[in-house]
Amino acid sequence: MHESIADLPVAVNVQGVLIRMVEWGPTVISVESFPAGTDSAPFYRGLPDNRCQCPHWGYLIKGRARYRYADHEEVVEAGSIYHLEPGHTCFFEEATELIEFSPAAQHRVTMENGARALAEMLATSGSAAATRVSE
Repeated sequence: MHESIADLPVAVNVQGVLIRMVEWGPTVISVESFPAGTDSAPFYRGLPDNRCQCPHWGYLIKGRARYRYADHEEVVEAGSIYHLEPGHTCFFEEATELIEFSPAAQHRVTMENGARALAEMLATSGSAAATRVSE
């Protein structure tokens, strides 16, 4: 099985964040880009401890990301492979591009929560920014 990154469905496209993803069997493959200064924490509001509860395995193509856990932080830079345990948030210190692999069932819960949280944030900010978030 294979697919061009450009042909992956867009799951999120808002305020410079672009996430393309596909679910193949029990795995979600996502290709993601974030502008410098993007903080993922608001996306996880409503999940346990207000943190992502899905593990991820990935490769940081470009940029620098700071993954925050309750008791420590990990910095991942371009050219690194990584594994994230459940219980994290992320701050993208530089414009970042990555590819990530995640368990589909857990990822779906995260995306459903994120769609709700994002809709609430956009409603309270009065933003009419182009938004697409899908499960």
